[in-house]
Amino acid sequence: MNIKSISFNWTLNLIITLSLLIINGCRSDKPIQGPDLADPDNRGKVRFTISTSDLEESFSDIATTGRSIYLSLGSFKNIETRILLRFDNIPDSVTAATITLIPHAIVGDSSGSFTATVHQILTDWDEPTVTDSNFVNMFEPNPIGSAEVFPTVSKIVDSLSTTDTLRIEIDAEVVNTWIDSTANKGVLINFSNDGFIKEFFSRENASNRPQLEIQFAENGSALDTTLTVRADAYLVRSLADPPPEPLYVGNAIRHQSVIEFDLTNIQREATINKAILKLNAQEENSLLKDDGILLEFLRLKEPFEDHDSIRLDSSLVIRPISSFGGSDSLNIQVFVQEWISERFENNGFIIRPQAPGRDVSRVAFYSTEIDTSLAPKLKIDFTLPPAGP
Repeated sequence: MNIKSISFNWTLNLIITLSLLIINGCRSDKPIQGPDLADPDNRGKVRFTISTSDLEESFSDIATTGRSIYLSLGSFKNIETRILLRFDNIPDSVTAATITLIPHAIVGDSSGSFTATVHQILTDWDEPTVTDSNFVNMFEPNPIGSAEVFPTVSKIVDSLSTTDTLRIEIDAEVVNTWIDSTANKGVLINFSNDGFIKEFFSRENASNRPQLEIQFAENGSALDTTLTVRADAYLVRSLADPPPEPLYVGNAIRHQSVIEFDLTNIQREATINKAILKLNAQEENSLLKDDGILLEFLRLKEPFEDHDSIRLDSSLVIRPISSFGGSDSLNIQVFVQEWISERFENNGFIIRPQAPGRDVSRVAFYSTEIDTSLAPKLKIDFTLPPAGP
């Protein structure tokens, strides 16, 4: 055997010996951190708990409606609504004028009708801020036009669906006085009786805005033009508060609800995998259309005392893309994780509308006071860290 062969065999034996030592050493070592994957009993354990709420509170105020995409008219379930409109740039010598409104939805009974009456407003009003409480109700009691309103949105004519436009012819002589802008305060559209609320598109909707169709005389010729509304809003008032037991969230009557869960039974070191909030709607006290209502969830910075002193954390807001209607679930894992780890104090959270003033919709959720089985629940799926050696 030559020297090269001896050297090669010696090197090979050395490599094999070192490899065996490394393998045996790895088998006997324990990991410094983390669970031992060969020991399933030492892994973090997935657990869950169901928490009931410690605090449930609702309160409300009136939202402004001048930026809403809808205008509501009528009365239902102790809520009354009226419409404000103003048209500018009136031509001379108006001979006929008709207000047109395009309907969107019906809230309430699907039978009967009411009379819509148009009244000339006598005082200024500001679209972004006007509400029923600050509108001074200065308008002419005698109407300048009227029309019957039915609980329909569309109708079928010759097998085609057509929009059930509300058309109200108004006094042309009154419209002629609006040429003087100081006299043009707009009109109020009122309703005659309870039964339903009809929702129309506002000027915030580009294709279905309220309009004023005008006929006028110029140089001996009869002409016509259509004016688009320059300012609009709807006024909403509550004749009586709804029953106090449910938890309400609403748009025009801006209901909001505060809920807090006791999470002290979960260790600070826990990893929150899911935290499913379950809410059950109470149909008889809700006021919803087919498209439901969009809500948002914000944490409270301080313990809740009253709605006037409430402080919210706007840095983290949960806004579901789907609307709430019946029984709904939402994962609020991001809230619960920070509460458990004490990165944010658990003072509960508030549920409020995403679009206050949008329409008269409200949802009533079951509370603990009504039915503990249907009250808000929080099912938390979490993982505890592995046990130490």
